Order: sequence, then structure tokens, then C-alpha cells
Amino acid sequence: MEPLVRAGTCHQTLLDALKAAEAAIEEATDIMFSGEDGKPVKRLKAADIEHAYLTLCGVIVQVNEAIHAGESV
Repeated sequence: MEPLVRAGTCHQTLLDALKAAEAAIEEATDIMFSGEDGKPVKRLKAADIEHAYLTLCGVIVQVNEAIHAGESV
């Protein structure tokens, strides 16, 4: 693959990973700040914790793959 094509593909992979990371972080913070008074919630349901954790774990894989793709360019 041509170096410029690889760099362009890597660039898009990194952008996609950053967008996924942003969405996962926003979702996790929404769970933690879903109190009606705008303050952090005092108790989280186990299902909410698990959902935020799994979402963040999923994005870690995507970010890791993007980093490795960038290192190979």
C-alpha cells in the first residue's frame, strides 16, 4: 500500500477511535451525572456501572488498534 494511502487510512482510523472514545466518555459521565439537580448521583445501579464499564472497554480496543495502526505508518 502506498505510504500516503496508509497514512490517510490511519488518520481516519484514529479519528474514528477518537469519536468513539468521546461518545463513550460522554455516556459514562451522563450516567454519573444523571441526578435531577445537576449534581453527581450518589448511588449507581449495578446495571449502569456495568453498561458504562463495557462501553469504555469496547472503546479501549478501538483506540488501541488505531494507535497500533498509526505506529505502523
